[in-house]
Amino acid sequence: LAGESAAAYACLVFVCLRDVVYVASAMRPYALATFFATAALLSLVRWLDAGRTQDGVMCAFLVTATVYAHVLFATTVFVHAAYFWLRRKEHPGLPVRFRSVLTAGFMVGVLLVPQLLNLRTLLQRPVSSLYLGQPSASGLLVSLAPPLLVGSVVLALLLSAMAGLHPLRGFRMPSHNGALLAMWIVIPPGVLFLGALLFMPGLFAERY
Repeated sequence: LAGESAAAYACLVFVCLRDVVYVASAMRPYALATFFATAALLSLVRWLDAGRTQDGVMCAFLVTATVYAHVLFATTVFVHAAYFWLRRKEHPGLPVRFRSVLTAGFMVGVLLVPQLLNLRTLLQRPVSSLYLGQPSASGLLVSLAPPLLVGSVVLALLLSAMAGLHPLRGFRMPSHNGALLAMWIVIPPGVLFLGALLFMPGLFAERY
């Protein structure tokens, strides 16, 4: 979204985060779900840019794999829907038609039918056995902006400015890419937070 060099540095920072290292080393499904969710989003962007059918099919399969890896990552579907709506609003001549998106959604729905049984079993379990923590505004803020990550970025920018460097000079990002980045950060934890407030108090935990 922000260029190849920015992607390389972002990837380096991501794999060095404490929680990411822990999840990957523990071989928990979050690492696999994160991989599938990121690949699905990339397929969606490529599909909307080029309109190729194979990208749409790949996106549908990767979204399905994401939900099978971890059901909470189904919240990323809201990001896909919001991004498609934004792109369609900005560019009415988008190469991907609404009918094609509905077809992909139907494909995902069919592939997820076996997962419904697992979801039913999950919902029948006691709330206390699902996730720790109660929803709070501070927890949502920590989930949206992890202090360690934000502090590291601010410190890096300050050190760069003191050294006479200007890492953000000439930086440009298309508006829909910036919106996608914001939606990717806000929507999944926001959906879980609202779900915890309205339906299942133990659903949201800041570390997720």
